[in-house]
Amino acid sequence: MSDRLQTHFDEIAGKQANLKRLHSQWQFDKELIPKALQTIGGLFPHYSRHDQSHSDQILVNIERLLGDERIKLLSATDTWLLLEAAYWHDIGMVVPHKAIEDALKDPEFEPYRRQVANSAGHELQKFAQHFCVNVADAFLGADTPLDAMGKFRVFMAEWFRQKHHTRSESAINDPWQEIGLSSPRTELIPKRLFRLLGQVCGLHGRSFDEVRSQLPFKEAGMANDDCHPRFIACLLRLGDLLDIDDNRFCPVMQQIAGDGRPALSKAHEDKHTSIRHFRLDPERIEITAVCETIDGYVEQWRWLDGLRTEVQNQMSRWQDIAPERSLGLLPTIGEIKVEMAGRKLITQPGARTEFRLNSERALKLLQGENLYKRTDTIRELLQNAVDATLLRLWQTEKKEFDSGAIQPGDFSNPCFKQYPIQAELVRSTDPASSADKIKWTLSITDQGAGMSLDDLSFLMNVAGSGGNTKKQTTIQSMPEWLRPSGNFGIGLQSVFMWTEEVHMRTKSLQTNEVLDVTLHSPSGPRRGLVEIERLDGPPLDYPVGTTLTFELETAAVSYDSSSLKEGSTFQVVLDQYDALLDGKEFPLEAIALINAAAVFSTHSPVDVKWRYDNQDTVFLSTTTAGKEVERWDFFSETNSRFQAQLIASSESHPMYAAAAFYRGQVVENKDLSRYYFFGSSSISL
Repeated sequence: MSDRLQTHFDEIAGKQANLKRLHSQWQFDKELIPKALQTIGGLFPHYSRHDQSHSDQILVNIERLLGDERIKLLSATDTWLLLEAAYWHDIGMVVPHKAIEDALKDPEFEPYRRQVANSAGHELQKFAQHFCVNVADAFLGADTPLDAMGKFRVFMAEWFRQKHHTRSESAINDPWQEIGLSSPRTELIPKRLFRLLGQVCGLHGRSFDEVRSQLPFKEAGMANDDCHPRFIACLLRLGDLLDIDDNRFCPVMQQIAGDGRPALSKAHEDKHTSIRHFRLDPERIEITAVCETIDGYVEQWRWLDGLRTEVQNQMSRWQDIAPERSLGLLPTIGEIKVEMAGRKLITQPGARTEFRLNSERALKLLQGENLYKRTDTIRELLQNAVDATLLRLWQTEKKEFDSGAIQPGDFSNPCFKQYPIQAELVRSTDPASSADKIKWTLSITDQGAGMSLDDLSFLMNVAGSGGNTKKQTTIQSMPEWLRPSGNFGIGLQSVFMWTEEVHMRTKSLQTNEVLDVTLHSPSGPRRGLVEIERLDGPPLDYPVGTTLTFELETAAVSYDSSSLKEGSTFQVVLDQYDALLDGKEFPLEAIALINAAAVFSTHSPVDVKWRYDNQDTVFLSTTTAGKEVERWDFFSETNSRFQAQLIASSESHPMYAAAAFYRGQVVENKDLSRYYFFGSSSISL
C-alpha cells in the first residue's frame, strides 16, 4: 500500500468531521475493491496484473512524480479522489456472468464480431467468422474444445477491454447493481463526488482533449475543501502509463493462459521485461528498454511514445491543470530509448519491418498484365451505384420489404424505379493530347445512400468497406437477395489506371453531410492525395447520393463496318456518328465502354440511364443473336439465375448457349456447358 499519500490523507482527514466521512469511505473501499480486482484474471489471464498491486504502483508513481513537499499541498478531497481512482479505474474489467450474457445481445457486439472476422491475419478471424452464426457452428473456428474455450475467453476479453473505462464509471456510480460490490453509498457524501470520481476513471482511456473538455478545473469538495478533477485525472493517466516495470506479468496467470495466449499478450510481456533503466522522480523521467522480439519492440515504442505525448500535452496545459503554482511542473522527459537485443535490426524506428502493398506498383501491374480492363472498371462503378441505391431503398422502404409487399427478386416493383442511375460519356471540349486520341468526361450519378466522412476513410483502401462495421451491420440486416454484391473501393481504385484524378460529390442519407472529394492517383505526381471539402449551404440544396466524374482518353481507331452487328450498341452509336464533322475515325474504345454499360443495364435491378456525347440513347445488348426460350431457373433468395438461349435448332439436336446471372449481372464461367440443369445434354457455348 502507498505510504505517503495514505499518511497525508490520515493526517488531514482527521481535522474535520465531514472529512472523516471521506476517510471512512476509503477505509471500506481499500478492503472491498481488491477482492473484486482479484477476479479480473478469470477473463484476462493473458493480461498483465490489474489487481491491487497495479493500483498501489500507480499511487507510488504519483508519489514519485510529486515528491513529499507537493503531496502535503493536496487537499483532503483531492487525496481521496487519487486513492479511490487508483483502485477503481480498472474495475470495468470485472465481468460478471450476466455482463457476458448482455454483451452477446448488445447491438454493438455483431459489428465487433464482423470487424474481427474481416481482419486478415487476426488470430481470432476464423473463430469470429463462425461465432454466433448458430449454436452448432459456433466453435468451428477452433481446433479442440480447449482451444475453443481459450479463443472464446480472448474474444470476449477484447470486447470488454475496449469498454472497460466506461464500465468502470458505471460501477463507481452503482457498484452493487453493476458488479455486486457493496461499497457504501449514503447521503453523508454527495453523489456529485462519486460522479466526479466516475468521470475521472472513465476518462483514463480517452484522449487528453476529452479530459480537458469534460472535467472541471475546480470543484467544491467536502467541508471547506476544494478538489481539482482535471488534475486528478491527469495524475492517474501518468501513474498508469508509468507502471511499466518488469514484474507486471504474473507467472501463475501465464500458466493459466497457456502457451496459446495471443501474440499481443506475448508482445506486452516482452515490453515489460525489456526495461533496463527506469528513472522517475519530480525532476526527470528516463527509460531504456531492450526488447527480445520485434512485436515487443513495436509495442514498447508505441507505449513510450504515448507516454511522451501525454507528458507533453499536460506540460503545455499545466496552468489549466495544476491547482496552484506551488505544485510546480511535471518532470522533464529525458532519454527514452528502445532497442532490439542482440544482432536483430529494425529498418524504421518504431515500426515492424514487413512487406506492404505498394499501390502504385499494384496499379501498374494490373494495367500492364491487362488484369483489369476499362469495361470491368465501368461495370464495377455502376455496381457501386446500384449497391448504394439498394442500401437507400432498404433504409427508406424497409416496411415494404418486411411486410412482404415486395417479394424476393421482384425488381419490377415501382420501388426500384424511383432512384434511377444517370451516366454520361461526353467528348471533352479540351484539345486532345495527340491527333490519335480523343478526350472524354465520364460521370455516374446515383441517388443512393451516399457517403459520410467516416465511410470515405474505408473507401480509401482496396476492398476496405468490409471493415466499415456500421455499413456492414445495415447490409447484414438486409435479405440476402437484396444485399450489395461486393465491396466498395475495388472499382474506384482501378479507375486510376486510366486517369490522374477522380472527383466525387456525395451527400450521406444518414448524416446529411455534403462533401466534395478529389482523389489523386497513387502513381501520379500527388501520390494518392485525397482532398475533402465540406460544402457550405443548407443540405437540402443537395440531393442524397453520389456523382463520380473523371476524364479519360481513348484511341481514335478506324472501324470495319462489316464487324458491326445489326442492332448492336456499336451500330446504334455509328448511326449517330457524323464522319464529315468527326473525321474518318470511329472511337471504338469509347463505344466499348458504352456497350459494357448497355449490357450491365439490361440486367440491373435499378434503372440505368445513359447519355452518349450529350444525346439520350437507348442501347441494345450485343447478344441479340438467337432466341431466348423459357428454359431457366431463378433462385429468389440469392437473386441468381441460370438461363439457356437457343442458338441453333434441329428436330434431333437443339443447341443452347448457357448463361449465369448473380444479382442481375453475368457471371463468367467457361464450364457452364457441362451443367445439365437445363434439361438437355446438348448444351453448347
